[in-house]
Amino acid sequence: MKTLFLILSQGWLEIAVAVGLVLLLRLCLRPFPKYLTCLLWLGVLFRLLCPFSLPKAASPLPAIPAPVIPLSSALTGSPQPAPAAGSFDWLGLLSLLWLAGLAFFLLKGLISLLSLKKRLKGAQKLCDNIYVSSRIPTPFVFGIFRPAILLPAHTPETMRPFVIAHEKSHIARLDHVFKSLFYLAACIYWFHPLVWVAFFLFAQDMEMACDEKTIRSFSPEEKKDYSFSLLALSAPGQAVFSPAFGQVSPQKRIRRVLSFRKPAAWILTLLTAGILILCLFFLFSPRSSPSAQAEDGRYLAFLSQPDPAASSLTLDKAQWITDTDTQEMEKAGITPEDMPGGFYLHNPETQWESVSVSPQVTCTYLDPDGNFENRECKDFSQFSQLFESQDYFQASPYWITVQQGSVTQIQQQYVP
Repeated sequence: MKTLFLILSQGWLEIAVAVGLVLLLRLCLRPFPKYLTCLLWLGVLFRLLCPFSLPKAASPLPAIPAPVIPLSSALTGSPQPAPAAGSFDWLGLLSLLWLAGLAFFLLKGLISLLSLKKRLKGAQKLCDNIYVSSRIPTPFVFGIFRPAILLPAHTPETMRPFVIAHEKSHIARLDHVFKSLFYLAACIYWFHPLVWVAFFLFAQDMEMACDEKTIRSFSPEEKKDYSFSLLALSAPGQAVFSPAFGQVSPQKRIRRVLSFRKPAAWILTLLTAGILILCLFFLFSPRSSPSAQAEDGRYLAFLSQPDPAASSLTLDKAQWITDTDTQEMEKAGITPEDMPGGFYLHNPETQWESVSVSPQVTCTYLDPDGNFENRECKDFSQFSQLFESQDYFQASPYWITVQQGSVTQIQQQYVP
């Protein structure tokens, strides 16, 4: 839990820059269709929820140093050491507070959902996925996989076509899915005020984008009738994650409906392409993975991704068992028949771990040209280039020496 909280909290500045960038572009895009700003908000949503990123690429967001996480607890699952006497485990307290906040907002959303579902009992089916209920004040979309359109019983017959067209636009745009995902992101990052700002502004832009899609083919008179519908059915939303017809300020939406003019197609094409390219940048994470502080000692491992710029490499621990280690042979379930050369390289599970490398690291490798003599280099960049140059180095095991949490020696092990 502490590791997860550290990973989430270390991206606070990246999130702030991403939301700030969208807020600035949102002002610039004011005269243009709102679907453009919705695309930008979806880029932010991706960065909040996506568990992976494409590394080593340009990004408009700043690189943020990753926190140092003890390898034994963060990556191997073993418990962290207890705080020293007289010290207080602030990280543990903050992690518990984050977990409590996450539980609170998720529970709040669940209670809202269950309460709404209870009130919808007895709703009468009008046609297809459209229902009418006397217990709701405003129309909205309910459900994720099979979304239904709910209309208040007091909705005038003349307004129903406009309302249904609006809610169908929501479903076609998958707004009910994206708003639910945004609420989940806000719950996870509840401690970050700009995430809540992004969530509420996305909801506002989403409604206006839906208005624009709905009135695209309306006549001036139909736009006026649509505006009257917005004003008449204005009411607080039923659930924070459900798109609701009258949830967002009807005054703003009415002004936009009556004054909206679609720009030229070539302008929209250029803007859409530019925003999609910008959204692609959110695929590339500018921050490194959380670096791990390895346990002091010497152990065997396979290596991957040596990165001199970040002074880190990725390793997968293994075990070198000889035919004299009867106890280790029994633990591993191997017999002397499995060790014709007198040794066994035991690596039952692959578990890659990122570790930091000391600037004074010494690297010893075997010359692959036939004589397999030991060669030494004190430049981690040189070792990285050598490692990337041949499969021979990548497939070989290495002895890793760790002092004060960083790798100080890398020694290639000859395997006959």
